[in-house]
Amino acid sequence: MNAPERTFKVTGGDGHFESSGRGVWVGHLLTIPLPAVPSVGGSSTFETIRSRLAVGRSHRLRGVHFTASDGSSVDVETDPAADVYRHLPVPPPPVVLLASPAGPGNVNAGPHGYAVVFKNGNGRTTPSPIVFVTVEDEDVNGKVRVKVPLGPEGTTNREVYRTPSNGADLLLLVDLDDNTTEDYLDDTADSELGPDAPQENTATVSVLEDPVILSSPFRSLVDQPLRGELASDPAIVHDPCLYTLRTRTSIGEGGEIEDLDAWLEIEFVPSDAPILLPDPEMPEWTDPEAT
Repeated sequence: MNAPERTFKVTGGDGHFESSGRGVWVGHLLTIPLPAVPSVGGSSTFETIRSRLAVGRSHRLRGVHFTASDGSSVDVETDPAADVYRHLPVPPPPVVLLASPAGPGNVNAGPHGYAVVFKNGNGRTTPSPIVFVTVEDEDVNGKVRVKVPLGPEGTTNREVYRTPSNGADLLLLVDLDDNTTEDYLDDTADSELGPDAPQENTATVSVLEDPVILSSPFRSLVDQPLRGELASDPAIVHDPCLYTLRTRTSIGEGGEIEDLDAWLEIEFVPSDAPILLPDPEMPEWTDPEAT
């Protein structure tokens, strides 16, 4: 059996993992690293993203654990901890068409770009790819029908953004406060558009029951590994998924974490897998060219 195709690369602090799903990798547990964090100074909070890992196919998250170098040193009083967050995926683009039958409306004449943003209780994603439609004359056909994609589990709202006529900036058109509405009729003038689209994906939720404390009177930072307790049973994530590593330290002497690594235990599954499978045993793989 040929080894399954896989790539892992770290570029600009971001990690990306893809698998074709062939051979022993489907249904078996993999350990995938987030890009390492070389140093975290004192007085840091969970608001700052330390590293990112994108997983591009259907999977279950089975576990999270942390390791650190032998030279790491953190004062217990600085309350050092780490957490991993899952982000809502960036939405697919909407479908936009001039309204039919044609009729006058308020969408200004000219080309307009449309995009969608997903929201949850913590924030918003970055916009989807932009799609365009041109209104030739708003007195003849000045309305646009927008088919809005539904978000994954955890999505509470979807925002639709539009560029002004011949403009480049995405501005808020409407905030749909559900995850069920699929059709929206745009009859809005450029002058009524709202604020700019978000520039960072903040639609996150922690995957852990509680942050992992990296040092305590009873355990050293370098007692490896330190494993986190998942907040919920592993469920299939069908969408391309972004995970981010966050850390926390308080002000104080020695309030620095050095060479911190986080590892995700991931089970790749067929996209139509209906049930939770038992914890798998990883089979040995023999390189056929070595025999």
